[in-house]
Amino acid sequence: MIERISGVSHEGERNDANEFDTQPRHSLTYELIGTVDRFVKHPSTVSHNARTTSNAVRLVEYSDVNEEQLAVRSMLVDRGLVLGALLTDEEDEKQVFRIPRSARPIKHESSVQASSHFSYNDAEIFFGVGSMVGILRDLDNEQRVLIGDIGMLVTMIEFTPPNQKPLSLAPGVEKAIVSLPAAVNPTEYYIEKLTAEFGDRFNWNKESFIEGFDRGL
Repeated sequence: MIERISGVSHEGERNDANEFDTQPRHSLTYELIGTVDRFVKHPSTVSHNARTTSNAVRLVEYSDVNEEQLAVRSMLVDRGLVLGALLTDEEDEKQVFRIPRSARPIKHESSVQASSHFSYNDAEIFFGVGSMVGILRDLDNEQRVLIGDIGMLVTMIEFTPPNQKPLSLAPGVEKAIVSLPAAVNPTEYYIEKLTAEFGDRFNWNKESFIEGFDRGL
């Protein structure tokens, strides 16, 4: 089995007047890789009775990252594939990304057939997913794949302008990237996973995924 990650620690709830869990539909909190997604207010902006995200920044935090995972993340960040901006140093025990307020995992996206300048349809989403995971086939001359729930590891930003990519990989994704066993065909691997996650919605757009996967970024 390659669906396994070891050495992940999980923080307990830390909700107080300055912190709010991100709403479930948007949250990138993912137990498999130990990420926690919260809005954090500066103390000077907190009122006694307000539990809102006004004047708050959205942060994704995680820890227990080894040197190989950091190297993989660095390659992904250099290619502009990881959502948000890293606020900490690699040497820090806790890794923190600041991410856009509207970002959300594609896991909860409704099926969309039409597209516009500010939205993606299903074919475009799966083409984008294919493009991003396709680059892992030859990252640093080693074939790698995503494990876990791809719907939680690929994110979308709402209402992006035409020159901005709406899809990115979630912070902490490096902890869900593993070497691909030689006996495993990467295309078949992803088709099986995405069919299990998205069902007919993926099957109807399988060719778009394969096109993106073959093309890469």
